Amino acid sequence: MAILELPAYVVANAAVFYQIDHFRMALNLNNAFNKTYWVGGFNYARLFPGTPRNFMLSVGYSF
Repeated sequence: MAILELPAYVVANAAVFYQIDHFRMALNLNNAFNKTYWVGGFNYARLFPGTPRNFMLSVGYSF
């Protein structure tokens, strides 16, 4: 039985935010270089890939 050995990986994330008074807006960029990576798996036929590049915009208000 072969042992499942996945390669090491590095994922770059970035974020910027702006705050004025009680409002805050943030933009997050995840997996900036859109690298393929594996977060786990049971065997070589069933591997779980990591999330591709994505953006998240959030708006908040603090009381």
